[in-house]
Amino acid sequence: MDVPEAVIGRRDLFITHRAFCGILEQGARAAGDAHFGLSLAPTLHIRTWGPFGRYVSAGHSATAALRRLMLALPYHGAHDRMEMRAVGDEIRFHCDIPSSGMIGYPHYAVAAVRYIGSIIAPFVPTGWTPMRIEFDFPKPSETNGYEDLFQCPVIFDAPRWAIVIGRETEFARQPVGVPESDITPSDLHRLANPAAP
Repeated sequence: MDVPEAVIGRRDLFITHRAFCGILEQGARAAGDAHFGLSLAPTLHIRTWGPFGRYVSAGHSATAALRRLMLALPYHGAHDRMEMRAVGDEIRFHCDIPSSGMIGYPHYAVAAVRYIGSIIAPFVPTGWTPMRIEFDFPKPSETNGYEDLFQCPVIFDAPRWAIVIGRETEFARQPVGVPESDITPSDLHRLANPAAP
């Protein structure tokens, strides 16, 4: 599943979820790394994600940033959906991604959790960790790398993937270093025309 050289760098094309998961799996095999997503995750940050990342990162509170993510998500992947729900003493961030269950999906899911973690990070104290991470893919033979990366319990075979935080988590309101952005949802819409598959 090679990407044709003629399409590299073009902004008017989109990669389907199935193709992207296939690319990640091919990268994992080429690297000989069954946990390719875990290896990539420390380098991933929402602010490096072009106009989409700049728009999301400009939220001046954790709630504002996550709302921006939910608003912008359809411009990244037309069928990606995210929700926040309070359940008892937990707040659960769920994301439904059409590639769930596809070959290569575990790499994609780990990256998605890492990106959302990078959105939350400016608003929480140094050393803060979620209560747990839940993944909707089968438990791998080696799980220590997941808990090492996320610094919290990680559950597999969940119905949906989620980042679970305590309801009492205190978020900073105006953290230092939150960038200003002149990107609007209308800009994202124009950049994603036609809509991402």
